[in-house]
Amino acid sequence: MNGNMKKIFIRMGSEPEKGVSWAEVADNGTMECLDGTLQEAAARVDNHQVILLVPATEVVLLAAMVPGRNPRQIFRAIPYALEESLAAEVEKQHFALGPRNGDGSIPVAVVDAATMAGWLQSVHHAGIDPQFVVPESLALPIFSDSWSLLCDKALAIARTGPQSGFALEMESLPLLLSGKDLPAGIRVYNCPGDSPPLARIASAGLDLEVQPAVPLEVFAGGFDEKAAINLLQGGFSPRTMLARIWNQWRLNIILLLGAVLLYGFLVVSGYVQLRNESRDLSSRIEAVFRQTFPSAQKVVKPRVQMENRLQSLRAAAAGQDSFLFLVRNISPLLLQTEGFVLQGLRYKEGGLGLDFAVKNLQVLDELKGRLSQTGLAVEIQTASSRDGQVRARMQIKGRLPDKPQG
Repeated sequence: MNGNMKKIFIRMGSEPEKGVSWAEVADNGTMECLDGTLQEAAARVDNHQVILLVPATEVVLLAAMVPGRNPRQIFRAIPYALEESLAAEVEKQHFALGPRNGDGSIPVAVVDAATMAGWLQSVHHAGIDPQFVVPESLALPIFSDSWSLLCDKALAIARTGPQSGFALEMESLPLLLSGKDLPAGIRVYNCPGDSPPLARIASAGLDLEVQPAVPLEVFAGGFDEKAAINLLQGGFSPRTMLARIWNQWRLNIILLLGAVLLYGFLVVSGYVQLRNESRDLSSRIEAVFRQTFPSAQKVVKPRVQMENRLQSLRAAAAGQDSFLFLVRNISPLLLQTEGFVLQGLRYKEGGLGLDFAVKNLQVLDELKGRLSQTGLAVEIQTASSRDGQVRARMQIKGRLPDKPQG
């Protein structure tokens, strides 16, 4: 990690769901301490190295003598080497190791695995991905000749060495300090509003150096990533957690990828099939076009050319000299004519020729009049009386042009 990178220290506390506190440390060392929810803290973690501080009361710091140099073998042996020192079942504990001490012992941080999983679940759900998870005790300043003691409300958090420390109730601190193997002095960080039993601590014959402090400022100033034990090890290391997630979701991911590939194959296959059908359809359209319009010499876009020709035919069919127009206009009148019998029908050059028989000349004249009233040009070419009928030939053309005004 880049030592000059901006850092954010998030202190979980005993009830992180009710709120957390965090300190943002800029490149130049300036610090801002805030309180809020995990989601509010998550909004500030961009471009920061995230150090998650977990309650020291939940983490036991021990040391174990384990021979050998193989990291995997040491990691497997540590739980059984510390089994007698732990009240809980080792199978339910999470172990994180620090660098071997000069006397050959290995520092070990022990925390309940379910508790550790709960912390990570909370921060991951909020969108926070910490690079370090350390107990508060290992974020206090280190001194070679004295302990660091943070008095925070009713709790005393102490760091007794690079990877050693403890946390207990303030009332129990004097009893602890009455024992052996004590340092020459204690540097006490007294939080506002707290009144540690300094007199009883001093009675132990220790030199006390007391100064007011804000917990997060103390933690941020004392944290040294090389000296702290990062709890993100073993089953909670980023690589292991990624593998665990992969194993959990592997089948679903494989099925999803398979579905995506199948969908892609179907899309490509459908495209190829549609392209082939389009080519075949174009060939059929061209064949129909050449068959329908054999006089066409050049066929470039048969579909467009076919549509243009059809539009021309429709326009022609809608003209006043077209066969359909003439038949549509005269048919009702012919059907209304008494004794009308159609004997022949011809269409040529915009004119419709009719051969028919009617009852008498009066009916013929009436028919011509009704047809003329529609605006058609009507001409009786022949008319003869035979066998009690009048047989006639009539030429009908489109509407007469409008007469000029004036």
